[in-house]
Amino acid sequence: MHLTWSFASRFATDVAWKSTFLFAVTGLLMLASRRSSAAGRHRIGVLGLGASLLLPILALVPGRLPLPLSLPKGPEFLRGGSAGLAIVLGVWSLGALAVSARLLVGWRRVRAMARDAEPVRDADWIAERDALARRLDVRRPVALMESAAVPVAITAGLLRPLLLVGRAARLWAVERRRVVLLHELAHVKRSDWASALLAEFAVALYWFHPLAWWIG
Repeated sequence: MHLTWSFASRFATDVAWKSTFLFAVTGLLMLASRRSSAAGRHRIGVLGLGASLLLPILALVPGRLPLPLSLPKGPEFLRGGSAGLAIVLGVWSLGALAVSARLLVGWRRVRAMARDAEPVRDADWIAERDALARRLDVRRPVALMESAAVPVAITAGLLRPLLLVGRAARLWAVERRRVVLLHELAHVKRSDWASALLAEFAVALYWFHPLAWWIG
């Protein structure tokens, strides 16, 4: 039993320290590239958060290559036994569930908006969408819908992406319509919906870490 608690303590401390190292490197790279494109910083953040999700798995792999860090043996109350471990796991679980609830609420809200939305039938909007999709080489069909619940425009979905615009979009000038469509189709091109989900999962897992929130 003592071996079990000792392993859990070592595992938790190992992941915490290595995630701190990973987030610090990711944050520094993002700051160093602040004069480059937003897409470049986006890719760095996604890679860092994605790698953080693998850390707990890699920590369990025998013979893994350790990072060049001197890791402590774990907090004293963790090494003390089941009571300390139960408290830590309980607090972590509550935090992870609370942050995950935000993702669930957002997902349900988007589903409700998509369910109540109506297809955009304006020929000019459809032609603009198709032209910009070809320009960006977006090969997935993107459904164009309008909803009174959308303030400006949002995209959602990965395999069947959806582009939702607000009802006020009917009154937009041609140039604004083009800019908004171009911006939203760029999200589809970069698969930002998947990136957003990955970021939410990483923040939920490392909710106690301020750098995870900042990068996310």
